[in-house]
Amino acid sequence: MIYDISGRILLSNRHQSKAAEIQLNGYSPGVYFIKIQTPFGHQIEPFIIN
Repeated sequence: MIYDISGRILLSNRHQSKAAEIQLNGYSPGVYFIKIQTPFGHQIEPFIIN
């Protein structure tokens, strides 16, 4: 899932593979967060679009 700075979900995809490519064209510059969920737990990481 990708969230904006206010916590709104902008993208929610499910992938079964160990790698996925996400197109971020069209997103405005700013801070975003990606949540990666696996059977072992989840991790949330910030990223910046310039």
